[in-house]
Amino acid sequence: MTDPWGNPLPPEDRPPTSPQPEDYPPSFASMPPAPQNPAWPGPASFSGATPQPPQPPQQPMPPGAFPGPIPGQAPMGYQQWMGPKTSGLAIASLICSLIGLLACGIILCPLGFGLGLGARASIAKSGGTRKGDGLAIAGIVIGIIGTTLAIVTMVFVFRNPDVLDNLFTTTTTTTGKLQGA
Repeated sequence: MTDPWGNPLPPEDRPPTSPQPEDYPPSFASMPPAPQNPAWPGPASFSGATPQPPQPPQQPMPPGAFPGPIPGQAPMGYQQWMGPKTSGLAIASLICSLIGLLACGIILCPLGFGLGLGARASIAKSGGTRKGDGLAIAGIVIGIIGTTLAIVTMVFVFRNPDVLDNLFTTTTTTTGKLQGA
């Protein structure tokens, strides 16, 4: 045996004559077959049920073959993976915070903040079966902003009680002659 350049190969570099190494495990066909009748008869003999006739030995399946359904039984189904579900608390947090921000709600914004905190805790405990952490964070942030704006507005209105009266009375109508006409 020679290398690609025509030089003879030493014996340790030559390919083996047998395709299997010496320490290769033996084939399993040489093992004795398992006993067909177990020594213990099983629970059927103790329950008073009628003994079943012995079943004929099954033919070995070729490698990679699927056995298919068992006769007399429904085939085994599989459950389709649906993925994690969005947390309802996270959705409620975002909705409460947005409505509170738009309606200057001193009640809904803190409620959205609290729901967001609860949603983040439940998502963390779910182990990946729940999602919606971003919705919960958005509900928390909008809840904080809405609560802050509501408190600032309330303080401003209580310090200046005439601001509401001035807001509604600035649009006045004139009676009589228009000036400059």
